[in-house]
Amino acid sequence: MSKANILIVDDEPNILGFLKINLELSGYSVFTASCGKDAMEIITKEYPAIILSDIRLPDINGIEILKSVKECCKDIHVILMTAYQDMETTIKAMQAGAFDYLAKPINMDELDVIIKRAIADRQINERLEYLCLEQFTKYNTNIIGKSCCIEDVFKKIGIASGTNTTVLIQGETGTGKELAARAIHYHSSRKDKPFVAVNCSAIVETLLESELFGHEKGAFTGASYLKKGRFEIADGGTIFLDEVGDIPLGMQSKLLRIIQERKFERVGGEKTINIDVRIIAATNRNLKNLIQQNLFREDLYYRLNVFAIYIMPLREKKEDIPILAEYFIGKMGRELHSSVKKIAPDAMDTLLNYEWKGNVRELENVITRAMLHARGSVILKEHLSGDLYKSPVVHAGSGFKPEPEDYNIQSLEEIEKMAIAKTLEAFNWHKGKTCEALGLNRPRLERKIRKYKIEKA
Repeated sequence: MSKANILIVDDEPNILGFLKINLELSGYSVFTASCGKDAMEIITKEYPAIILSDIRLPDINGIEILKSVKECCKDIHVILMTAYQDMETTIKAMQAGAFDYLAKPINMDELDVIIKRAIADRQINERLEYLCLEQFTKYNTNIIGKSCCIEDVFKKIGIASGTNTTVLIQGETGTGKELAARAIHYHSSRKDKPFVAVNCSAIVETLLESELFGHEKGAFTGASYLKKGRFEIADGGTIFLDEVGDIPLGMQSKLLRIIQERKFERVGGEKTINIDVRIIAATNRNLKNLIQQNLFREDLYYRLNVFAIYIMPLREKKEDIPILAEYFIGKMGRELHSSVKKIAPDAMDTLLNYEWKGNVRELENVITRAMLHARGSVILKEHLSGDLYKSPVVHAGSGFKPEPEDYNIQSLEEIEKMAIAKTLEAFNWHKGKTCEALGLNRPRLERKIRKYKIEKA
């Protein structure tokens, strides 16, 4: 974790000197100010990452500094200190946007934890800023769009990539669930390790266990050599279980074990293999309906659904169609050596009025076919498939309807609260395992539980 510039504001020289020495010994660059006016000059000039300020100062108080900082420099984290702790002041400080609140005398171990947490939070915010650019936004994994719902997906990818928690991505076929999974992996600390994708619906039931967990030589007829499974290959990285709703019930119990214990045995083997792998699952099916039909284990659902991402169908984010079409024209133009550069207005209207049962994948195929038929630099209406001219019919999809919590998040705090609550529930309130899954230390988890008033059901 990189060190940060810290500004300490306190009118007591002894405290100022004590904090400066200790923080510099920890490797931080430290600025000091004994009043609010000097502090604001340093903030404007040096732009520190973190401000550690006393509330009572000779000119303006620390809460006024906090409010000024939040108006001009929202990404600076302000930690307030006071020797006169009371409930009203604490509430005002947190309402004004303080990152945390410390009582004097300062416990350096506690301060160190808070500063590291502030740095980590700043890094997540920087990642979110990158993901949510207002301009044309895309990953090297080709997630395209600037609609509100796709920006919400980007935010959740940013949150998920900063942790090791299990993620469940839901949405119809062709919406880009694997692209979201790859984006999480390539923006995480595991990006230099393998990303292994498994389409659970494409592997016959009799071979799925061998594919996932591997087999020993002689385990069954035709097993003439030792084979590593996908989980073993993904060790240290991420395994993406696509169409997880199609996994047979017998295999679901084995998958549940590997999620809980991070260990397994190869088919025909006795040796237990321990792995460190991040699990991302995806489905176009309504898992809650499958649970009611006794086709999917409820305990497995809760293990997978620690952090949920829902990707809306293309028909519900049509403002992204022009951007996607432009991207596909550029992409296929290079591959097909085509001279097509744009789409005629009436052709674009046809695209906007279509219901897109196959979502983004279908749009890409339509654009590709149109470019093959076009003879100039413009895709005309007659170059589009005749299916697009039919009266639009609302697609019933797979019957999957997301829970409101899956996509209608109003703030990052709500996302964080949901992730912590679901992880605690998944691990039956085992706080050690919860810390490991979310990448938190124990004091931070305890603070979050108190902050969000999370209670055991």
